[in-house]
Parts: sequence; C-alpha cells; structure tokens
Amino acid sequence: MAAKMTKAQHHAIADELFTAWNAHDVEGILEHMTDDVVFVDPAIEPAKGKEAVRAHLRDNFTSLPDMRFAREDYQLYLSDEDASSIATWTMKGTNTGPSKETGLPATGKEVTISGTVISRFRDGLICEYVLVYDVLDFLQQVGALPRTEGVGFKALVMFDVIAGKAADQAGKATQRAVKAIRR
Repeated sequence: MAAKMTKAQHHAIADELFTAWNAHDVEGILEHMTDDVVFVDPAIEPAKGKEAVRAHLRDNFTSLPDMRFAREDYQLYLSDEDASSIATWTMKGTNTGPSKETGLPATGKEVTISGTVISRFRDGLICEYVLVYDVLDFLQQVGALPRTEGVGFKALVMFDVIAGKAADQAGKATQRAVKAIRR
C-alpha cells in the first residue's frame, strides 16, 4: 500500500493546480493526474486518460483564452482507502474562440461561473477529477441559450437534456441486444 499523503501535500497540489489552470499550463495540470484519470465536466462526455484530458483542456483554453479561476475554499476528506479533496471556485472568461468539443461558436460574451471540483487521489495522483457547475447558466451566459429566469425554464431544459441522454442509452442498449441476438 502506498504511503498516505499529508494534508500539506494535498494543499500544495491544490495550489499547483490552480496556478497551472490560470497559466493555461496543460502539462502542469496533467502532471498531477494518473494515466487512467477520469475527468468529468458536465458539459461533455467524461474524458478518460491523459490524452483525452489534454484535448479537453486545450479546447477549453481555446474557447475561453482569458479563463481565470479564483479558489474560494478547499476541504480535504481522508479515508483509509483513498483521499478526496473539494475546492470551490469562480471562473471568469470571455468566449472568443470556438469549442470543437461542444460545437459552440465564439460569441465574445463574458462568463462568470461558480463551481466545485472534487478530486479523488490514488498513489499521490488524481485518478478522478469531477467539475460541478451550472451548465445551463454557462450556456445562457455565452449566448447559446436564451437568458430566462425561473425554475420552470431550467427544469424544462434539464429534462430535455436528461431525456436525450436516456434516449441515447436506450439506443445503445438496443444495438447491443440486436448484436447479441445475431450471435
């Protein structure tokens, strides 16, 4: 079993990550991740492995080239099996470049989003990196969706997103069943 990381080591990694994000240092971010890292951003499919994460980060920095993060809080949760950290942040940037991943064009709109990142560690490196933020608010700020206040509109949009994902999963299950029957 690998030696446990100290709280000071966790805090040092968090500081280095925020510095690397703000410098748009893709390799500086990746050096803290395992080769099989799972990077979860609610706006896209999870990126699995460093190459996929590298492409995602480059796309982010292209679409928001002035992206900057302010860390607001950092909490550390330790267990015998692994260690997890939670940091809250606020990101500001201007959407002046297109995103290949999401298909969003450059809109020139400024964005301010608050969120959380949950990092799970294995052997001193991040094996799972989960971003949590309001994607609908982000899409409204960049001008991809109309700005509408109220829970009803947000619920309708989120239902549509969930229904689309469910339909996609049902289609994949059907394809697997057809393949199994043909065997």
